[in-house]
Amino acid sequence: MIELSDDVRRRFDRRRKQAEREFNREVESVRLRKEEDVEAYLSNPLKSYEIATEVTRRASLKFFGSLLFFWLGELSAQQEPVDELRQAVNRFVVVIRKQVLESMWPNPPGPTHQRKWEEQEFDRALIKWLAARRQWRDYEVKILRELTPPAPADDLPGEADPLKYFLNWPLEGLSAKARRSISSDLLGIHAARLEGTRDCAECCRRAYDLIAEEFDRAGLLREVLLRESIPEMIADASGGGDWSLEPMGRAEPTGIFNVRFGSQFYPPWRVETILESLEGRRSYWNGRLMLKASLSSEPGSGPGRRPQSDAHKRVASKVASFENDWKSPEKLARLAKWMDSEGIPLDKRLRSRGVDSWVEKLEADPVNFIKAIDYRQRRAKK
Repeated sequence: MIELSDDVRRRFDRRRKQAEREFNREVESVRLRKEEDVEAYLSNPLKSYEIATEVTRRASLKFFGSLLFFWLGELSAQQEPVDELRQAVNRFVVVIRKQVLESMWPNPPGPTHQRKWEEQEFDRALIKWLAARRQWRDYEVKILRELTPPAPADDLPGEADPLKYFLNWPLEGLSAKARRSISSDLLGIHAARLEGTRDCAECCRRAYDLIAEEFDRAGLLREVLLRESIPEMIADASGGGDWSLEPMGRAEPTGIFNVRFGSQFYPPWRVETILESLEGRRSYWNGRLMLKASLSSEPGSGPGRRPQSDAHKRVASKVASFENDWKSPEKLARLAKWMDSEGIPLDKRLRSRGVDSWVEKLEADPVNFIKAIDYRQRRAKK
């Protein structure tokens, strides 16, 4: 994680205060003009409201940019790896976006769906505003070199289909019958969405349950599936099926759409929104996992842990299914996710160091991850 000095933070505080004064000055200028020409305001209050709203929106985006580009300049000066820079900028964007949206962007009182529309309007304006700024375009060029495009969709672009990215999903451990069941049920959810009988959030929760249930029935459900793989599959289904009124995923990365989640790229705050919307379902299935774990720990409750040799053979078989070039970044990522979903045990020493999954091990040390796979392949032959 990039650390900035106390001096930088003090200068940032001064920049923030200056940006707040400029924002307040621009918003106040509208009120003063209204007081100076009360007759014009009363004769056309709607027009005056539209002018005030537009001025406030521009001032909000200017405030956002003032802080973002200061922070971006300081982070870039640290000469840290590009991926660390991207993650640091993403964290900052999420925080500042929330502040501007909640306290500066004009958001008239109204029902929840109207406030949601205002948030979508803000995101559209923010993305368009950033795309027009040279500093942001320079940053975009720098980070895009490091981002790997996702696998292609399994359908023609433009067609709404929740199964568009189905072939990309880590379903290797499930039977053909289970996969057909997931496909069929997803299409049923999609039909309900097209008919308007269910909203996007409910469709996503139902899809989460049906996928988790198939993994649970096969005895393959793991916490990493609930936390990472299933939410990514839900994002793919929602994006492919156009379940959301405002799709926020893209096949190609940009400066804002730079977080790979499933088969598309998203703004960092959008990934957080997806995960938060599924938190209730994840909690439910985590509870099911905990209950099963407690029951299986009772004497005589099960056949016991699989021997390590079996796990080695399964890993070797999975590597062999890749045919060649299994050490490419894309196939290593797929292999790590598969190992987590299959419950391939981690070395206890890794857990003591805070590494809780094969995906984390790959991200932290790809060379040692490959060594661990080579070791399992050798042991599988004995």
